[in-house]
Amino acid sequence: MASAAHGARLVSMTRSVARAVALAAWLALLPLAAPAPAEAQSLAQLQAPREPRPQARRAPARAAVTLVSHRAAYQLQLYRARAGSDVQGAEGAMYFEITDHCNGWSSQQRFTLTVIQRDGNAFEMGSDYITFETADGSRMRHRLRQTTDGQVTQTIVGEARLRPRGAGVARYREPDEAQVPLPRGTLLPQRHTIRAIQAAIAGQRRFLVPVFDGTTAQGAQDVNTVIGNRLPPFADERFPELRGQPSWRMRIAYFDREGQNATPEYEVGVRYFSNGVADEIRMDFGEFIVEGRLTELEVVPRRC
Repeated sequence: MASAAHGARLVSMTRSVARAVALAAWLALLPLAAPAPAEAQSLAQLQAPREPRPQARRAPARAAVTLVSHRAAYQLQLYRARAGSDVQGAEGAMYFEITDHCNGWSSQQRFTLTVIQRDGNAFEMGSDYITFETADGSRMRHRLRQTTDGQVTQTIVGEARLRPRGAGVARYREPDEAQVPLPRGTLLPQRHTIRAIQAAIAGQRRFLVPVFDGTTAQGAQDVNTVIGNRLPPFADERFPELRGQPSWRMRIAYFDREGQNATPEYEVGVRYFSNGVADEIRMDFGEFIVEGRLTELEVVPRRC
């Protein structure tokens, strides 16, 4: 059986897997610095030659990004265990589906991961994560169920609503009825994915915002996304749907908004294509890193 420490760590594991695919982005696994201040800077004011009033410089328009409806399967395996870790092996599978309903996106992610310790003991972690997010990014329903060796260890169910300028509230039904305020600027998972891809297209290197995805009962977390250079054209013949699609490696780190620790709770790396498909995933849990590789991909029609 798993120790209490491993149980707590693997609860974070299932949360990060859910985020990793729903978001939700990933860079080559380089050391990540502490989060920088929000990237948005106040716009400089320009004085027109013959006008007494200063003129505000307009922010550049964001590129149009369309998330393609698709089903994807990933094989999970241990990428590396760090020195001193008692993890000897890990393997599993992950399934992800996202569907565009025109008025919003539904998504479902299921995964199982068997972790083998150096003493020979093994345990299986599982999660089932379902969301529906409106197309305008203002509302989301969510459900997350986590298991260890087939026994339910946590269930989180609720709904989030954001006002036009981004602040809002998360209302939970499980594990307890509660209401948590969401800070101004909060993004929901699919909106965060779109904004991360838009930032990559624009050549932006860092993107820091609060994100609410319903995988924790504490509300939003600060999510710091670091974006790499645009990658060469995709050449894997197994997935013709990805040919010609620009892609970037990104690294996403999740920080507790209430804590003072500059170290993220966990980090994940991914290669994202401009249509929202991810084919490489690396989830860093401190003691060890799990890698996910795309094995099946099916583009499905919108359901409008």
